[in-house]
Amino acid sequence: WLPTSHIFLQPKTLMFTSVDMGDNNNNNSSTIFVRVRFPDKKILQGEFNEDEPGENVMSFVKNSLRYETVVFSLFSPPKIALNMKQTLKEQGFARTHLLHLSPSSSLSTTNFLILKEELENDKKELEENKTNSLLKDVIKMGEEEGWGETEEREREKEKEREREREREREIEKKKKEQDQKEKERGGGGGEKKVPKWFKPTGR
Repeated sequence: WLPTSHIFLQPKTLMFTSVDMGDNNNNNSSTIFVRVRFPDKKILQGEFNEDEPGENVMSFVKNSLRYETVVFSLFSPPKIALNMKQTLKEQGFARTHLLHLSPSSSLSTTNFLILKEELENDKKELEENKTNSLLKDVIKMGEEEGWGETEEREREKEKEREREREREREIEKKKKEQDQKEKERGGGGGEKKVPKWFKPTGR
């Protein structure tokens, strides 16, 4: 199934969901949703009647482009060219049908295959609405489960563990310094110091 993030919809088809589009029109078996896949993987989707000719799909795509003079062809996989005169039903289109867009060989780039700004804006608005809705659900779930509080406690624990490690490193450092000083004092070869309280016994 094609990712929704690459699907551009005409305003009349904004009822798109992640499920099969045919489920939205069970009472209208003549409706066909045509998806046109561009070379850069984005998808343009339109709604048609099965009795419409193929040239209507071609006009739909051309009218959706910012540069309508671009020359291209449409074909169904594996390589069946769209018939302009036959109806979609006669060409065996499924309820949700995929077409590939192939630019003319005279085009050295696909930069001209850009959708009109209003379609780009529709896509951005759809993505923003879906993203905002998802974020709200995640935040709400987190509040209910106490995620924020748990994360805060974990951060505090990690800070405390880091402080403890720092104290241990400081103690170890001081111990090494003390050992080094003791080694330097005791390694000179001089007489060992006798405690003042020590009194030698006579012979």
